[in-house]
Amino acid sequence: MNPELVLNLVRYYRDEYGLEIGVLTPSAVPAGMTNPDREQIDGELLAMYLGTLFPADFVDPNVALIGLTPLDLYAEDRNWYFQLGNATWAPQAHAVVSTYRMHLGTFRLVDDERVLSRTRKLVTKYLGLMFYDLPLSDDPKSPMYGKILSVPDLDKMQEPLPVPAGS
Repeated sequence: MNPELVLNLVRYYRDEYGLEIGVLTPSAVPAGMTNPDREQIDGELLAMYLGTLFPADFVDPNVALIGLTPLDLYAEDRNWYFQLGNATWAPQAHAVVSTYRMHLGTFRLVDDERVLSRTRKLVTKYLGLMFYDLPLSDDPKSPMYGKILSVPDLDKMQEPLPVPAGS
């Protein structure tokens, strides 16, 4: 994972929302988790794997555990080509966000700033669900948009989260 991207996310959530974000030690993903036919990893399985790496944080109701990965994800239970992320917000709040496809543009690769923006929007949505208990939205411009099907959907979303003052 790009350390600069992680540091930018930490700074953003501190400055925008007053959140103190802890950065945990990166860990290798076991080779056996990769589906050899797809060359992808099941997003839900990877999100659950976070619980084995960080068991105390995984069960702590005051922690929203979000893993970032450069690996390509898919959803085992869906007929999708890929998955940008996977989140569960009850009973344990945990998620995984893949940056694998965040650099793709229509005809060329996008710059690092766009990759950061896209990644941040998905992390922000997951924090809205897990930390602020915000509902999903049908509005494609909302940071809580619930029907993200492609990377361009992230480009349409607008921040910040609609959180009450003092939250």
